[in-house]
Amino acid sequence: MNSKMKNACLALATAVTTASVLGADEAPSRAYSVTADVSYASKYTFRGTLIGGAAVQPSVELAVGDFYAGYWGSQPVRYSGGDEADFYAGYGLTLAEGFSLDAGLTLYNYTATPSSWPGFKYTLEGYIGAKFETSAGLTPSLYAYYDFNLKTTNLQGNLEYSLELVKDTVSLDFAAYLGWGNQAAGTLNETNGHYWFWGIDLSLPYTLAPNATLTPALHYTSNSKYYGKEHKTVFSYTVGISIGF
Repeated sequence: MNSKMKNACLALATAVTTASVLGADEAPSRAYSVTADVSYASKYTFRGTLIGGAAVQPSVELAVGDFYAGYWGSQPVRYSGGDEADFYAGYGLTLAEGFSLDAGLTLYNYTATPSSWPGFKYTLEGYIGAKFETSAGLTPSLYAYYDFNLKTTNLQGNLEYSLELVKDTVSLDFAAYLGWGNQAAGTLNETNGHYWFWGIDLSLPYTLAPNATLTPALHYTSNSKYYGKEHKTVFSYTVGISIGF
């Protein structure tokens, strides 16, 4: 999904960190851009929770001016849960130099969930966030999410930093996040409650071509309450390639 969503998301957050290449240098006058990405994730995590095992996670996004829309999916390598096909759309607005707002909707589609559980198979979530780019190179952001079907709220703060290692070729990207969420009865836990989640992502985007980037990444995530599942703290890795058109 778009970095504002599943990886800021999702949003940043979320779960997979992959560099996006828009190809703007090749067509600076073009009013739109398309980015396609495919990643391999050793584990699928989202907001501090282990969703499934190894998975292939493709995505595609169309951006037209400040508007964007896309698809993000997760298909397990071997069935372990976590089949997903999400669709999202949003709008970003720059209010001042280095300061921007972002808002949109995500339709989560859990494809492996029985159709008799409509509240779980499809959910619609709205989000709004603010992002500030500092002169020191740090980029903090804050997002709020509300799921209209599950009646759940999530708040997530993110901090990003990128260090260029080889000019225009390789960088070391750091991202950390801290979030809070509440869950409705019968969703992830047995009773109404809330939990904290946090994580760190380290990625090494490598520019293969003006419109292509290869990104290996390491991820750590954990939470304060895991609802009886086996793992609470999760270490994982991803390898993704992103191509812009």
